[in-house]
Amino acid sequence: MACQHSLSVSHFSNLFRKSTGMPPIDYFIHLKMQRACQLLYTNGVKIKAVAVDVGYDDPYYFSRIFKKYIALHLNNIG
Repeated sequence: MACQHSLSVSHFSNLFRKSTGMPPIDYFIHLKMQRACQLLYTNGVKIKAVAVDVGYDDPYYFSRIFKKYIALHLNNIG
């Protein structure tokens, strides 16, 4: 994205952080976790399927990331 806007990676990252309050990678993960919440709450999809849908091959790793960013325990969902 930085190249698309003719910016250095560090300058783009700083501008992005000022605009959103978080670095680009954290924002991307946050979006993935929001999507995971939607799938878990609305579709009743299994955790493994949600993990794969949002880009994680390992449902255990997904669970740890999910807990970190959303502050929910997957055992309380469903």
